[in-house]
Amino acid sequence: MSVAWFVGGVNSSFEIAIGWQTGHLHGIAMVVNAATFHLITPLDSYVDGVIEDNGGMYGTANVFAHIGAWAAELAGGMYVASLLPQFTVIVGKGSPFHVVYQAGLNSPFLHAVGGQFGRMRVVTMAADRVLEFNASRYAVFRLPILFPGAAGGLAGERAFSCLTNAVHAFGRGWIPFL
Repeated sequence: MSVAWFVGGVNSSFEIAIGWQTGHLHGIAMVVNAATFHLITPLDSYVDGVIEDNGGMYGTANVFAHIGAWAAELAGGMYVASLLPQFTVIVGKGSPFHVVYQAGLNSPFLHAVGGQFGRMRVVTMAADRVLEFNASRYAVFRLPILFPGAAGGLAGERAFSCLTNAVHAFGRGWIPFL
């Protein structure tokens, strides 16, 4: 059995190399087109034409080019988010639940306390109380923020509730003047 029969009648290794190179470049074009969300019109038109001209596995290759490009973009975004300061929210036992939060790794935990809704104050939670509260938690969320100083700077302010206080602090972690 000859190589020519296996590859469908190709007669020279030069033709094999050219075919490989052409397919390789078409694949790169598909990945770049997917990664740029088809926003480069000449590239998008070129890839559409290549798929139409070659048919067969080119449509499948294009699907996998999109899957690979989008997975890489998602992984890159998650990596960047992991480098940002973390906003930690702990939801635990209360009436019916209580929310405490920490804006940045070395900042104190804050929460809203004091009687009625709308008349609460934001205060620092003691470290031993945080450990006790964390042991009875329902859920812990760690979210990226840009401005931990703004998010953690609510101590002493009024709050409607512990939940609205945590949401407000998270918003200030992204938009500091809220």
